[in-house]
Amino acid sequence: MIISLGGAACSTPDPPDWKMALSKPSPLETEDPLPTASQIVIYVDTSASMAGYVSKDQADQTVFGRTLQELRNLATILNPPEDVFVRHVDTSVGPLLGDVDLTVASISPAMYSGRETDLAGAIRLFSRPLITSESIDNGSEGSPVSRPPRFQILVTDGVQSTREQRPGVECASGSDQVCVRKQILDLINKGWGGCILGLKSEFNGKVYSEINHAVNAYRTKKHDLRTYRPFYLYVFSPDRNALAQLVSVLRERLRGLVEQEEGFRELSLTQPYSKGYAQVLANVPKDQQDLLRLSRPVPQNPARLTLRIDLSTEATGYGHLSMTLGVPWSDDALYLGSAKELAGLVHWELVPVYPGENTNPGSQPVTHVRLPELNLTDQQVDDEGHSVLQFSAGWPKGTGEIGWRIYHLQGRLNLEKQTPTWVQQWSTNLDTTEEACNKTLNLESVLLGLWRNDVVKNSMIADAYIRVGPQ
Repeated sequence: MIISLGGAACSTPDPPDWKMALSKPSPLETEDPLPTASQIVIYVDTSASMAGYVSKDQADQTVFGRTLQELRNLATILNPPEDVFVRHVDTSVGPLLGDVDLTVASISPAMYSGRETDLAGAIRLFSRPLITSESIDNGSEGSPVSRPPRFQILVTDGVQSTREQRPGVECASGSDQVCVRKQILDLINKGWGGCILGLKSEFNGKVYSEINHAVNAYRTKKHDLRTYRPFYLYVFSPDRNALAQLVSVLRERLRGLVEQEEGFRELSLTQPYSKGYAQVLANVPKDQQDLLRLSRPVPQNPARLTLRIDLSTEATGYGHLSMTLGVPWSDDALYLGSAKELAGLVHWELVPVYPGENTNPGSQPVTHVRLPELNLTDQQVDDEGHSVLQFSAGWPKGTGEIGWRIYHLQGRLNLEKQTPTWVQQWSTNLDTTEEACNKTLNLESVLLGLWRNDVVKNSMIADAYIRVGPQ
């Protein structure tokens, strides 16, 4: 139950105007996008470890094969249309091919015969134009031919594998996930947008261990998602807004290829995790209503509440109240996990923002004003996926004029202590047995290293303001 605010005593100061504390929200945004060419380059991992994803039977295609066919369709689905090119990735990154190669790659296991997988080498090419101005007599710097393609998509089982160190990308021999991670983070730090889509597919072939170099024959069970083997689409663009549109199209097209929702997952590296402002419900228990009076939240963005605290709390002790917040998760976020899982990833912090150094009430210095306290004491998640927060509130002992304080309640993803459930479930640190063939070696290390970038870390998922003062 929310308690309506009664009239304040005439001897108490008026609450400060909200504009004294409100700040602009900080969604995942970027500066003006980098100029790009109307091109999509699709890098297909053609190492031998990928052959098992492909079925020769055109009447019984795998999720992987149908994904490649859908990628070819991008040339005609996107508006405006983009030119689609293909490169093979194994020991090295191959030359540009036409989009028809994707059809061949979707039904021809023989295409996948490479002895290595230089993923880092492919990612290193993302920022390079397909045709440089130096290649054309009348080309000039800044012309379309000197711009990188608008979209880059790398299709792979997610494991870097090289026999020797590669020049220019600082990769150790073997499976060096750190090397791949560095290449991607370098793009993000330059303003690129990135997203990783994970799909589970049928598989019938050989799985090569990076740890002991053993070869395991592996075959999935039809319609048994638990046995399916994951593969990934690393989707990147210098234009984060354009990337959001492409990922939306891919999500719509690819989600229908898997029989169960758990077979399609997403990890957004730069796109917003929420699509609006949090809904807030605050409550003061009946036995606390003499001490605390809480206004009904006005439908504003972000939510704003006014809490009035009786001065008797200085002697009787602080009162307590609760607040329930619902986050309007974006589509990108909902393919990371359920609403309950997502809420468990959010860490809430209560930050005092008024008075500040330059917002002294009246003519009195802040040190001569007696301010109330609001403390966040606990945060939990209910079964519906709401954040349930507990607070204590009261007046500390002291002297001076009674004043007001404004707090900013901020919710951000807890990137250091929490791991998305699907990433845990799809990852293994030991690829030497058949039982591990339905997982990806070191996936958790790779993806969490990417997820914990400054763009996501600095993004506020949801927030609210609480104005606290005397009754």
